[in-house]
Amino acid sequence: MTKPRTCRVCGCTDDRACPGGCSWIESTLCSACVASQAHVVRMTRSYPRTSLKGRSVATCSCGKFSRSVPIAHHHKMDGLIRDHWIEAVRAAEGDHVPL
Repeated sequence: MTKPRTCRVCGCTDDRACPGGCSWIESTLCSACVASQAHVVRMTRSYPRTSLKGRSVATCSCGKFSRSVPIAHHHKMDGLIRDHWIEAVRAAEGDHVPL
């Protein structure tokens, strides 16, 4: 059995489309989330000279997203970035969700 495609932004799949429906624009991007492509997130890691404990830092080209988490918790960054993209898509659709 093949794994259904999953949107990298909202997580919809072949079996569970977005509310209102969507289609595939790319292999991992649905039509409902295409507006998020204007948002390019850059990930970096920061290691302060005074500490061995670094941080994962993500900033978006829109200027409305900048987050930092301890490297030990870098896996949480995926959810933060996904939430930002979803908010951006909703705002582009006129749902007035603040970024």
